[in-house]
Amino acid sequence: MDFLTRVIWYNLYMMKKWRDKIKIHKDVSLDISPILDSWPKEEKKITARIFTDKYGQDHIQMRVNCGLIQMYLDGRPDGVTVNGCQTFLDYIEQLAIKDGSLAEYEDIHETDVWEELDRETMQFYYRRIALLAAGRDAQKEQNTELAKKCFRRAARDAEYTLRAMEFIQEYSDDEDYIEIHQRAKSFVIWHKVVANAQQKILDENVYDAIEIVKEGKREITDFYKQRGLLKWLKYDPSINELEEFEKHLRKKYNVKLTLKEQLEDAIEKEDYKKASELRNKLNNLN
Repeated sequence: MDFLTRVIWYNLYMMKKWRDKIKIHKDVSLDISPILDSWPKEEKKITARIFTDKYGQDHIQMRVNCGLIQMYLDGRPDGVTVNGCQTFLDYIEQLAIKDGSLAEYEDIHETDVWEELDRETMQFYYRRIALLAAGRDAQKEQNTELAKKCFRRAARDAEYTLRAMEFIQEYSDDEDYIEIHQRAKSFVIWHKVVANAQQKILDENVYDAIEIVKEGKREITDFYKQRGLLKWLKYDPSINELEEFEKHLRKKYNVKLTLKEQLEDAIEKEDYKKASELRNKLNNLN
């Protein structure tokens, strides 16, 4: 059973398990058509928005073809905590550190550990792409504070997913399952890099934004090298997107060399006076 099918079946199981326990207030309408009609789905574009509920809790909504997905802005997207931990990943990491395996979880829980982790990583994926979309729109509207808020959290959610991939690689015995998740790694790195670079752009630090993109390209390249698949790197959409992003930044902001590149050039030419000046500039920026 592939990754997406496992998640769908698990969600159906949970819906069946809890549907009889759900109580709807008689005055609450089940029809969300007015909300959807006021927020049309845009073709070929992810749209998302952030709002604060009546209790002061921040949420993000993402418009999808048949409705919308609503998630908490922080913590686990569904707002659930797991045995005192913020996420299921946190919980099973603690078990693994304590016992060196996941045997304790498998002994006391009905659900498969990997099915539950897949369910959680899917939630983080939805929130990550929603945050990137909301950050993009806020940036266009010159709402710097909101854009930073979104991109910072998108980078955080990407880091969560990379952590989950590392955990799966270390503790799962299913090689096919590990491979499914590893194939998505460059895609997640791309999202992480874009989110971090956009924060630097909003801070008007284009040099660092370009360096973040370059580091992301190196990270993806190293990943392919480690797997012995370097000849396939040029076909990866994520590395190609980062190449285009770097070119776009250099052209838009007229950057031939970043400060770090200028420093490396000065050292190579043995112009140590200039190198010292550039090093001071870099230190002041950091």
